[in-house]
Amino acid sequence: MLVARHGRGIIGVYDGVQNAACRMGVCNLMNKLTWWLLIIGGLNWLLAGVFQWDIGQLFGGMDAVVSRIIYILVGLSALYQLFAGKSSSSMM
Repeated sequence: MLVARHGRGIIGVYDGVQNAACRMGVCNLMNKLTWWLLIIGGLNWLLAGVFQWDIGQLFGGMDAVVSRIIYILVGLSALYQLFAGKSSSSMM
């Protein structure tokens, strides 16, 4: 349950889970992993816009399971960075 946005993070039930994960070092790993997935996704959009070429074609196109998993991971990374990433809370 997400209640409200606060300067240091999201207030509510999520804060307890996030704080426990951060104490175990998971937050730093998740931040780095999701940040790199967003970079890959951004470069994919650049390639699609400029050269009309999609990285997903390497894995068999949009219908391939691997491509769909990559697209889902990039999308989930964006949501993670939007709601839980350290950089997103310092920008607002």
